[in-house]
Amino acid sequence: MIERAIKELEPERLTAAVTAEAAEQRGVSESRLRQMLRGDLATIVQKCLRPRAKDRYPSIDPLAQDIQRYLKGRPVLARPQTTLYRVGSLSAAIAEQWRLP
Repeated sequence: MIERAIKELEPERLTAAVTAEAAEQRGVSESRLRQMLRGDLATIVQKCLRPRAKDRYPSIDPLAQDIQRYLKGRPVLARPQTTLYRVGSLSAAIAEQWRLP
């Protein structure tokens, strides 16, 4: 039964796993923690947890590269590379670069 769940069922979304305790430990509200875990970070985690091996990262290197892209505000490869997504990611990175302290 557990093996079937691991191999065949899509994992729960990252934001669904947020608890009041987890939010409290991080000093934020549950809704803020859910917001922090949405988007590219959730997409990277979901790709790691896909039931079929061919849908996951082929090795640790592409995963590490996607994490680096995420941390730099660049488009991650785990997400479909639509024009709208790429423009939004790059404009957010540029805005962050020009933000005043």
